[in-house]
Amino acid sequence: MTDDAIHGGYADTAFGQIHYREAGEGPPLVLLHHSTRSSDVFREVLPKLGQRYRALALDMLGFGMSSKPAEEPGLASYVGAVIGALDALGIGRFALFGYLTGATLALDVAATVPDRVERLILSSCPDFNEDVKERWVARGVKNEELPDGNHLRRLWIGYAEGAYRGWGTTAQVQRAVIDTVLCGPQQAHFAHLAVAEQDTRARVPLVTAPTLLLYSTNGTFAARQPALQALFQRAERVEMADCGPLIMQEQAEAFCAEVMRFLDAPAAG
Repeated sequence: MTDDAIHGGYADTAFGQIHYREAGEGPPLVLLHHSTRSSDVFREVLPKLGQRYRALALDMLGFGMSSKPAEEPGLASYVGAVIGALDALGIGRFALFGYLTGATLALDVAATVPDRVERLILSSCPDFNEDVKERWVARGVKNEELPDGNHLRRLWIGYAEGAYRGWGTTAQVQRAVIDTVLCGPQQAHFAHLAVAEQDTRARVPLVTAPTLLLYSTNGTFAARQPALQALFQRAERVEMADCGPLIMQEQAEAFCAEVMRFLDAPAAG
């Protein structure tokens, strides 16, 4: 299965239209991206995952080609938009993956509708103390649009010399810049506020699905994942070394292998 096997569409929800990309057939696997990206960040892995599952990557409310709220939605609305999109697509039970901002949403979805989430995979799941929370919220307003367009140059340099340094292609950097411009600073700020709204350690015990914490040793919140693991009813943890935080792009084959291993493992007695 190749990139041309990825198809797109829209799901109507009470929060607006949610855009998605999908590949394959079989048991549903839902993937949630981080701010300021979109479902495009899963382009490298959708064809591979689609060989075994119906791999469905959503554009979070306000991001990619999904509807853009004019006012702060709050965490409940982001989560409601995910559940509403899956309802509209006729998806009952599903496996769920979330990265960073998407991990917060995935965790809250799994805590809100635990009977529907069969397995949960969280990558770089946010976990705050108050100092970290303040810096996190501030990050969501960094990319202010400038009249001379210099913010586009700053974005390019930021991605090329940051998350994609040493491995990213020009096309991957361009995709990241386009996503960030498309959502704009307002939507990024809304999403960061929603993530900061969650009391992660209070939500974790409500999750009943077997859980995998899959992340880069160099990723955001990596040091806090062992403590989170201990709070889940059933959880394992896999650190991927020798790569940056964007494991689904930098280490696409290894990422897919770990995801499929976990999803295909027999359920515990």
